[in-house]
Formats: sequence, structure tokens, C-alpha cells
Amino acid sequence: MPVKGWKRPRRGCSACIGRQYTLSRHVHTLAGWMPQLIEIFPEGERLLADLLIGIRERGGALAEWIPGPTHRDFSAEHVVMTGDGVMGLDLDEFCQYDPLFDVAHFTAHLRFLGVTHFGALNRLDGLVDRFVAAYKAGGAGDCEERRSLYEAMAYVKLGRLVALVRRPPDWRQVLPALLGEARRLVEGYGR
Repeated sequence: MPVKGWKRPRRGCSACIGRQYTLSRHVHTLAGWMPQLIEIFPEGERLLADLLIGIRERGGALAEWIPGPTHRDFSAEHVVMTGDGVMGLDLDEFCQYDPLFDVAHFTAHLRFLGVTHFGALNRLDGLVDRFVAAYKAGGAGDCEERRSLYEAMAYVKLGRLVALVRRPPDWRQVLPALLGEARRLVEGYGR
């Protein structure tokens, strides 16, 4: 009996199976979080609304991309060094999506660690730059416009994590920093 959401493997590659995830579904998920975020952070209502509008507009204007295997919630906690290699963990969100989302999500997580552990979003930017440079050097293909949009979306996701899930003592400082960076990325690209 077929499992809903799973596709038959193409050319015998198990990495080609999995549920499909789309940009419109991603935006729908972000929109679903907005009422909860506004309830806990009412002073951010206009910012959150503008972010959602900007993400929708920018996402609609992006060129098509080819879905590929993605982790989709990739963070520093999901990487384990094993001798000469690196292993990725926590594949519960694995699906077919734009692989650049993983790159953007990981860089957003590095910057998130900067703000949560050192009080400055840009504290680990040297690592971010090295990670992106290594990704580009690997020849996997890069589109800075898509990557910046996905990074903005990841900041909204991390804002939800801070305000609604973890709620650390300094969440009222961290959340505006994350949302402000998302706004900068959404509004500033191409200017």
C-alpha cells in the first residue's frame, strides 16, 4: 500500500524519495505562526506583517529551482565530527526542497548562536563567511537572492523558537534582533 506523500525512487536512488516541500507551503507555515507571535510580541505586529508580505513577494519573484534532498532544519546541533568525516543527524524533516535552504538555515543558526551566546548577531560572521565560501567552492550552485530569502525565513523560524518554545530570559532582546535581520534581508536585497 503506497504511503501518502512518498514518491517512488527515481533511478534507484533512495535520496530521491521523500515528501515534497514547496516555498508556498513554507510561507503558509510561517503565516500560521504569526498570530501566536503577535500575541506574545504585540509591538512586532506591523514588522511581522511586513515580513510575511515581503517574503511572499520575494518568493514569488524568484526563478524556479530544482528540488533536491534537504535536511530542512539543519543546525549546529545536527553535525557530528567522526574522524575524517562529518555526519548529519536528525533527519525527521528530510524532504525534497531547495537545497539552498539548508545552507541559509545553517548560517542563520550560526548567527543565532552569536546573539544568544555572545550578545551580537554578527559575532560568528567569520564562521558564516567560511561556511558559505566552502559551500560555493564545492560547486553545488548558489543563488544569493534565494539564499538571503531563506535566511530571512529561518530568522522568523528562530524567532518563533525563542519566543514560543524556549523562552530564555533575554528573549525580548533576541526576538527583535532576529526579526530585524529578517527585515534587512527581505527589504535590502537588490537595493
